[in-house]
Amino acid sequence: MNTNKRIYLIKGFFILSIFMAISGLYVLFNHTVADEQQNATSANLPIFTADELLNNVESRAKYLNARVKNTTFSIYTMKRIDNLWKVAKIHGYDVYTLIGCNPQLKNYNTDEGQKILAPSSAGTLHQIQNNDNWEAVAKRYGLEETIIKTVNSGTSALMPGEYLFIPGKRPDVSLLNKQMQERLSSRNLFSWPLISAGNIMKNYGKIKDTDGSIIQHNGIIIANKLGTPVCSSASGKVIFTGYDKDYGHIVYIEHENGYITEYGHLDSYQVKVGSEIKAGKLFARLGNSGLATEPCLYFAIKKDGKYVDPLKFLW
Repeated sequence: MNTNKRIYLIKGFFILSIFMAISGLYVLFNHTVADEQQNATSANLPIFTADELLNNVESRAKYLNARVKNTTFSIYTMKRIDNLWKVAKIHGYDVYTLIGCNPQLKNYNTDEGQKILAPSSAGTLHQIQNNDNWEAVAKRYGLEETIIKTVNSGTSALMPGEYLFIPGKRPDVSLLNKQMQERLSSRNLFSWPLISAGNIMKNYGKIKDTDGSIIQHNGIIIANKLGTPVCSSASGKVIFTGYDKDYGHIVYIEHENGYITEYGHLDSYQVKVGSEIKAGKLFARLGNSGLATEPCLYFAIKKDGKYVDPLKFLW
């Protein structure tokens, strides 16, 4: 090899070495900047303990709004006439979304002034479990991993006790608290007693009357149009029909395992004592008899002679 070729080779090798060194420094610089930006972003995210996220609605809202994309989380303060079904309808989704986004709830009853978390779109929260990874979470809810990652783009690492938002999905029952799991296990015993939903005007339990006094309400009051079909909530036998000064035209149906359902404020009914009736069978029309001030249905459930919350069975 002559001298000129050797010089050209040395120069080429020298230039290539410089180019590679500069390229390496450029890549290293970009990675460093990206890491610093990510660390800075993470450092600005609100941090809460698992207990705060579970029990404090405001903390959960701040945590999620900083990490979840395309869905906002607001605080809704329950009014006296509110219930979870009504609030869910206002926001355009079913009650499962409110149940899934409010893991602090242990039943369906809410009090006036109580705060709940209401997302802007349907979905549920997933509390991150020990040994969870993106793939396992995606498989649990039947979603693509990339969808969950994109929605939760502000979450870099899965920390047990923290939450992910799972869009469009219902809660995993096995992750609900024990009390809510028990209520869910009862929901197949009875069905909604009206052919169309209506609005719950009064809940079961202690409520404030119009004069300010506190009274025990044995059932729920569902408002709907006059003449709306009333159906048997479960199969059974009619054990009473008549007129009550408070609840007007009323029908009692006895079911298996010590249950009785009561239907009041009826406009009319087409059954008699001793009639066998199937679940979902139309037997009456909604009215405003008794002390009702507008068309509505009084619906109550007894278990072994004691009134229980109907909404425990009707989720």
